[in-house]
Amino acid sequence: MQEQFAIQKPQAEVQSLPTMPIQDGTLPEVRRQVLASSISPINPVGLLRLGKQYDPGTVILVPIHDAERRKKTIIETVTTLAYQQNRGRISFVLANNGLSNGEVGPIQSVVESLGVPFAVADARPVHPGQRSPAYARNVGVKLIRELARQNPAFRGDTIGFLDSDTAFTPESLPELLATFTQYNDAVAVMPTVVPVDELDNNTYRLHKAIQDRSVRETVFPLPRLRYPDGSVDVSSIVAFSSDIAGKTTGLIADRDIVFDIDERTGQLFVQMPKSSGEDMMFAVALNEYGRIYSNPNARVLDEARQTRPDTRKQQMAWGYDHVILLNDLKIQSLVDAGLTVMEPVGDHWEEWTIPGTNHITGRVINPAQLRIVARMLEHFVSDPSIFGDSTPKIVDGIVVLNRVLGFIELSRPQAEPVVKEGLPRPTLVDTSHPRFSSVATTARLAGNIMGMYDIQEVNGEIPQAFMFGLRQAARWN
Repeated sequence: MQEQFAIQKPQAEVQSLPTMPIQDGTLPEVRRQVLASSISPINPVGLLRLGKQYDPGTVILVPIHDAERRKKTIIETVTTLAYQQNRGRISFVLANNGLSNGEVGPIQSVVESLGVPFAVADARPVHPGQRSPAYARNVGVKLIRELARQNPAFRGDTIGFLDSDTAFTPESLPELLATFTQYNDAVAVMPTVVPVDELDNNTYRLHKAIQDRSVRETVFPLPRLRYPDGSVDVSSIVAFSSDIAGKTTGLIADRDIVFDIDERTGQLFVQMPKSSGEDMMFAVALNEYGRIYSNPNARVLDEARQTRPDTRKQQMAWGYDHVILLNDLKIQSLVDAGLTVMEPVGDHWEEWTIPGTNHITGRVINPAQLRIVARMLEHFVSDPSIFGDSTPKIVDGIVVLNRVLGFIELSRPQAEPVVKEGLPRPTLVDTSHPRFSSVATTARLAGNIMGMYDIQEVNGEIPQAFMFGLRQAARWN
């Protein structure tokens, strides 16, 4: 029985990653350059915040690619900020990721009528892979650097990141700025993101009433995203995502640090194949300079009207990109080799690596949960219309996952678990939440499987690189 689950190194070599053109090079090469540079241990301006007198100005960067859907919401985004008290000086840079000049014009007119300085970054895509928030933000940051040299209105010491369907609730930007100036080691501050069905003025007023009578919550630093040896804690990042890595939506960051990362890497946000997950490596890069703080008293409304197919597509993209991220980190020797298991034990999380598995790089998060979701996924793939052409690979991938889970159970007596400090506590999953529904969890696992097949030949064996892990429910107290 032991031999049945023995891990064998596949005979086939790992194939090169699928490529998507982006500017002057293939996407994997750009990602490798960014990863190698942005999270190198060399930090030339790591303490630049200490003793710095801050200008309260903030430049808000918003990517937009769909005028028809986003014209109304982008106006709400700007209007809600323009009328906040104690917000300091603000200016806007709109990163145009596909609008015509005629479509940008009406938005610009509204912003200028509010007396807010406004500029447009030309981030219109030349290649299909450039139609993404990551590409648009990268172009937008470069324009902000240029404007800061020329125009005092764009010289705020913080850069805020919003999407075109999001808006700060009242006094949220001042909340974030206050936290930013309170802690010398803060390089960025993130709010709580609140999904809403529709972003309009009525929704804004409702959340203002809620915010006015709410009890203040504690501001806290997010955990570090790297181990003491410098390797990236990719399991925790995948398991808790924005709960520990922050989320770009609503985040404000130190302008000089953002500029420094951009100057050293050329790309602030790592473009992923499915255009998801770029927030995670931005957070890892920021962590090299200090701490990201969470201020739950600041809130951002996020219009999140999604159908079941939308949810499945989004979650599958995230699951796919998590595997690509792990493989990219492996190529750069920024994750340790071995099959590493992370799982909840009582009120904490533990991690252990199976001895003798250094010829592979695998991560498995919460094996007990994966067994349940794998069974649900088996049910979904019985209907080929759900996953279409991906169905055969997903069916085979479930077999591989079960082999991995079986090997983990056989290896458990050899486990020497280590408690993972600083993570949210394990808690019960609310399956009514879209993030934890059966549609979402099975789609993310399907994405893990498709990513695994796209970076290598698997042939039914346990492969050289894989990530099986879902979003985990988080509880900080």
